[in-house]
Amino acid sequence: MAKSRIFVVVDDMRTLEVCFDTLRRLNDTEIVLASQSRCAAQTLATEDFDLLIADIQMPGLDGFALLRIARDHYPQLPVLLLTAPPCVQTTTESLKQGDIDYLTKPFSPEVLLATVRRLLKYKALQC
Repeated sequence: MAKSRIFVVVDDMRTLEVCFDTLRRLNDTEIVLASQSRCAAQTLATEDFDLLIADIQMPGLDGFALLRIARDHYPQLPVLLLTAPPCVQTTTESLKQGDIDYLTKPFSPEVLLATVRRLLKYKALQC
């Protein structure tokens, strides 16, 4: 089985650390981290990933902008958006953008891990 690549784009360093510490438990997975969304957009446009995890609210480009860039380059790329307490508008917007799933912050490492495993399995079934 090929190594999965997960791209995590979060401007909050604590959340970025939680994501990294949680996701490194996955076998055969490379985790690429970014805290600046504009730099992340360039990476997203030039590298292949199996999953994008992005915070919705970030300075520069928000998670929806990154989602659109991802869809332009890789229409089947699963995307997991991280958001503050749930909001109908945020959920509706993410579904309109073709998002696969979202988590409300703060989230537990176990929920993040289970969601990521499900999305990676979904991606593998698409191939």
